[in-house]
Amino acid sequence: MSAPARLSIEGVTVAFGDVSALSGVSLEVPAGDFLGLLGPNGSGKTTLLRVISRALAPQLGEVKLDGEDLRRYAPAELARRMAVVPQISVPTLDFTAGELVRMGRSPYQGRWGVETRLDREVAEEAMRLTSTLPFEGRVAGTLSGGEYQRVLVARALAQEPDLLLLDEPTAHLDLSAQIGLLELLHRLNRLQGITVVAVLHDLNLAATYCRRLAMLHRGRLVSLGSPEEVLTVERLREVYDAETLVRPHPLTGRPMVVPVPGSEGAFPEGPRPRVHLICGGGTGAGLLRALHVRGYPLTAGVLNAGDTDHAAARELGIPVAEAPPFSAFPPESMEAAGAMMEAAEVIVLTDTPFGPGNLPNLLALSKAQREGKRVLIVVPDPKRDWDFTDGAAAALRSAVESAGAERVANAAEALAALVPHRPV
Repeated sequence: MSAPARLSIEGVTVAFGDVSALSGVSLEVPAGDFLGLLGPNGSGKTTLLRVISRALAPQLGEVKLDGEDLRRYAPAELARRMAVVPQISVPTLDFTAGELVRMGRSPYQGRWGVETRLDREVAEEAMRLTSTLPFEGRVAGTLSGGEYQRVLVARALAQEPDLLLLDEPTAHLDLSAQIGLLELLHRLNRLQGITVVAVLHDLNLAATYCRRLAMLHRGRLVSLGSPEEVLTVERLREVYDAETLVRPHPLTGRPMVVPVPGSEGAFPEGPRPRVHLICGGGTGAGLLRALHVRGYPLTAGVLNAGDTDHAAARELGIPVAEAPPFSAFPPESMEAAGAMMEAAEVIVLTDTPFGPGNLPNLLALSKAQREGKRVLIVVPDPKRDWDFTDGAAAALRSAVESAGAERVANAAEALAALVPHRPV
């Protein structure tokens, strides 16, 4: 290798007939960078990689390698600087794995393609690094998809490139092989300075191994920066049309993307009322999640720290009035909950069990109702014990219902009742 490669992409535009694939994409890839290209299917990732590799000529714009227009490089010269690992199909070639890898040495072999001892040594080292030596003599058509993918990576490494382009390199690989391959790329990038640009679908693997990320959406570059800058809840919602949680990984500190289940279906239009949930013991987690992904402003509590609903609210970033674990609610916790109920437009009481410790929540609910708050009550399951207060909780719930609270059978009905302008 000569030196790490610096890549410049300037105003690249590609269209296939009337279909726009890339629209004015510009970005800089510094020498020694490890850049992950992200985006949903059809966003232009593979098209951009094909333009960078000179397999596709853009209608507008240009790509430069170390300041030099790619079009000025002779093919053999470019092959010594840049290697490409494409998306793969089922291998049908009659070549052995070893022969395929040694093909990566062709840019160094001149017109007659004479293989030298150095060529064999470099190819063997590439196979060792990618754990493909055990099937060096196997015909490519007998390899699994994952094995063949690793052979293609070995062939690219045999080129000794300064810039390595990979299109979904972890496709067809099991989890162990995915991690092994990305660890290898990370090591080559860090220790040998190879500039790496890879199309990746797994956001968490991209966040773990890439120095920077570039996110494409409908052929446009919508975000470029560190994983922390690119992988945000708002941007993932915009680009992937998906509700997620983004939290620091407990070991690496890198962003960790967690999909939020149950976020499908029609979302209400117009302003959402502010909702406060009185819940506990896991009875409110599903409703908290469903309301959160639909954009409702939420609060919850009082909840004991460590309670399932407390954990759900904290994970979703919902403000919660909390009390110490396994203890009665102190006055300051009740004051916080009272302020939350005062700010809410609707208070929802789930079918949570009540004991002496959390009974003050019902007293606060009754007070808020008298002050004019709308109240929804999820009817308790008659097969389950929920009142452990010698009847005090049942009496309070009954009084709240008699004062006009709306009864719903479950969380789904509660959600329906909260849709703006829609009665129960």
